Amino acid sequence: IFLPDNHRLSIRLSALFFSFIEKHYIKTASLITTVGPLIKSLQQTMFPEKGIAIIFNGYFEEIYNELESDGTSKEQFIISFGGTIYFFHTLELFLDGFKLFVQQDGDKKVAINFFGANFDTLQKQRIYNNAYGIEKYINCTDRISRKELFNEYKKSSCLLMFENKQVIPGKLFEYLPLNKIILLAGNDHGPIEQILYDTNTGLICNTPQEICSALTKLYSEWERTGNISCNSKNIEQYSRKNQTKIVSELLHSRSISHSLFANTKQIYSRNEIVNSYNKDKKLTLPEIAIVKKVKSLKNKRKCLDIGVG
Repeated sequence: IFLPDNHRLSIRLSALFFSFIEKHYIKTASLITTVGPLIKSLQQTMFPEKGIAIIFNGYFEEIYNELESDGTSKEQFIISFGGTIYFFHTLELFLDGFKLFVQQDGDKKVAINFFGANFDTLQKQRIYNNAYGIEKYINCTDRISRKELFNEYKKSSCLLMFENKQVIPGKLFEYLPLNKIILLAGNDHGPIEQILYDTNTGLICNTPQEICSALTKLYSEWERTGNISCNSKNIEQYSRKNQTKIVSELLHSRSISHSLFANTKQIYSRNEIVNSYNKDKKLTLPEIAIVKKVKSLKNKRKCLDIGVG
């Protein structure tokens, strides 16, 4: 991207100004919150002495109670994606796999919806440049309201996502409460994979052949039943209500620890502290990844957890 010199200068000045402001305020911060593991690791490098907690963007439960759609379409097998397609998204991987899928025996009642794709002409052109022979299956729309979009998601047979460079898109949290299979084209082995694993909502495909195989399996189930089963779990932990509860508990524990920092034994003897640890039964995403890795080892090994408390 080429920018005018005066615009480049304003960006540099803004970056310097906000960098100064950030460091000034963080010096006095008791806690930093962020939205994902990648940003947490970057911030931890910049501010190693600070406590950093992840608070996910989450979803608003109220929105899903107001949806009007009757559910999955019986007329077409619909694959839907809403919002911005970025240059690093693995769009070509998905389209190549979809081509293999529709080239199989029999005419298929299938459609791909790219909601809002008309907004970015370059990405729209990218879709059609890579859709030779499958143009009739593709539908690009203008931007629509969030309520309309979620109703369209509800009609869909499965929802599409792309590898996202280990950054969690808000779209993932929009998808989760709909109890739909999420087809992830490309895997960066990051938090998206962990959330899909934790909620049992995802099919992760790394090659066109894997995408073709996943679509074939889903389409076969849709033809037989008119629906795609999704046995999702642990979705509620990503609601805004639950994330707000986590923030509240963090603030509460921080205020207690700061008022009593001189006496650690006194802190950990308090009922509210003991109870907060006692209620915390779930593994964190990094712990889930470690357990998964250890389980895959053939030989039994001893594991030392440093800083277990």
